[in-house]
Amino acid sequence: MTEREAHLASWPLPQELTNLVIDQNAHDEVTLRTTSLVCHSWLHPSRRHLFKCVQIPLDESGSGPLISLLKSPHCTFFPYSQTLDVVHRIERVSEVWLNQIKQVLSRFTGIEEISLQLLGDATPEDFVESLGALLRGNKIVQLIMTGVTFSNFESAASFIGSFPALQHLHFTAVTCKSMAPSAPIAPRPPLHWLSINLHQNFEFVSMVLRWILSPEPVPTLQHLSISVLDMPSNEGLLTTLQSCLPAVRDTLKQFELLVIGTDSQFADDLTNGLDFSDFNLEAVNITFHESIRHIIKALRYYSTLPTIQRLQVSHIFDFMAPYDWENLDAVFRPPAFPALQRLRFYGFEGSLDELKAHLPTCHERGLHFELTSLVSEQMQIPL
Repeated sequence: MTEREAHLASWPLPQELTNLVIDQNAHDEVTLRTTSLVCHSWLHPSRRHLFKCVQIPLDESGSGPLISLLKSPHCTFFPYSQTLDVVHRIERVSEVWLNQIKQVLSRFTGIEEISLQLLGDATPEDFVESLGALLRGNKIVQLIMTGVTFSNFESAASFIGSFPALQHLHFTAVTCKSMAPSAPIAPRPPLHWLSINLHQNFEFVSMVLRWILSPEPVPTLQHLSISVLDMPSNEGLLTTLQSCLPAVRDTLKQFELLVIGTDSQFADDLTNGLDFSDFNLEAVNITFHESIRHIIKALRYYSTLPTIQRLQVSHIFDFMAPYDWENLDAVFRPPAFPALQRLRFYGFEGSLDELKAHLPTCHERGLHFELTSLVSEQMQIPL
């Protein structure tokens, strides 16, 4: 190496360029761990991504080592954390443990958002008595509930409505001990995303939909996801959706409907009964598990909507005969889906080249193909 080359090599890279390079690897944890060890100037931009989101399980069993780490004076990543993912299996916790949790949470000084995930079959009233008041002082933007039981619908609405910054609400197998309607009902949060998993539990979900989506429009709701599992009939789901969906006509951008283990009449009712002709939908995922006929029927309806840009097809590929592929491909022949840009396929085990061979019309149109096998990636396409 010449003296000039050695001199040039000794010039430090501007910090702005270093940050830009590291930012490009924001979702690559292995790379970020490596870059954080290069030098002091690389440490802070790497940690800003590594510790941007921290998941904290609040249960006493199994999370002791993590809490000990977070309590340690040598733990230094708190300034980098912007999002907390709090997971709590609903149960009563001891006063000693609660004080430790309070001490840990107080060390996060830059938190902008909190995702709260509740698991278990106890009532949220137990949670409210222990940790609810502590977390309500923060900006809770996402609430995920699985297997939670409320005493009545008023308690459910009060609990959900107590988070005024809530944007994402997801719940699976959530119910009430008493379904009798009661009053008063809490103010609705400004939801952007509502995701509901139904499993022979429609009465509670119907009450939630009617509370959130009617009678006044929800000016913020952009994504509605409904999954139906093993329901013998629509049990009023179609009627509820027909009455509630007009409230989000001007804002709804993504609609997802997953139907598994129901009869064909149920699928026909949902396909024929929902009218989105006056909506400006941009992304759709309509799935009838193991039923290519209903998928194609639904796609033919949505193909007439001029605003659909992104579409997901799921769960049906193990049941596809050659003529089914031909029928599916025919759905996309112009002028169908005039604004379509992306096709996402969930559960297809082959390669992209195999998929394009099955769907030559889509390939010729220059549509962007995506494959995913992860449930968490379904319809997570940014608007």
